[in-house]
Amino acid sequence: MPGYSIPQNGLGQNGYDAFSPGGFTLIAGFLAEVVLTFFFLLVIFGATSDEAPKGFAGMPLALPSS
Repeated sequence: MPGYSIPQNGLGQNGYDAFSPGGFTLIAGFLAEVVLTFFFLLVIFGATSDEAPKGFAGMPLALPSS
């Protein structure tokens, strides 16, 4: 990102508005959290459903983390 300095700003900074490197608001962070959690739970519920193929529940759950 132009103008971002690691010695001045550091890595992995958490925050919103002025403390966010992208200038994201609190509402944007909350909305992203809700949407991503929804998709995460959708994958979990789909993989552990009774109609899902038996023995394959670990595959969709492990793929995003690899």
